[in-house]
Amino acid sequence: PFGLVAVAWVWVLRSYLLALPFQMWFLRRAAGIQPRDSLSAIAQPLAASMIMGVVVWGLMAIARPYFTAPLAAVLICVAAGIFVYAIAIYAVSAQVRQLIDTRLRRFKSKMRGR
Repeated sequence: PFGLVAVAWVWVLRSYLLALPFQMWFLRRAAGIQPRDSLSAIAQPLAASMIMGVVVWGLMAIARPYFTAPLAAVLICVAAGIFVYAIAIYAVSAQVRQLIDTRLRRFKSKMRGR
C-alpha cells in the first residue's frame, strides 16, 4: 500500500539503524577497528550520496511532467545522479581530489611522452 519509495526508505533505515551498529561491533571484535574509524570511512561517500539523492529526487519531480515515457525521465535522472555524485565526492573528499589529481598528472605526462 505504500509503494516502492516506502520500501526503499525502510531498507535504508534498516541498513543504518540495525546493520551498521552490528557491523561496527563485529569489526571491533574481529579486527580491532574502532566505530569512529568505521564511521569516518563512510562519512564522505554518505554525504555525497545524500547530496546526489536530494538533487535526483528534485529533478525527477521537475522532469516527470515533461515526459510521457517515465523511462526517459529516469534515464536523465540517472545520468544527472552520476554527474552530481562525481562533483559531490570530489568536493567533500580530499582523498578523491588527490587521487584524481595524481591520475591526471600521470596521464598528462604520458601524453607528452608520445
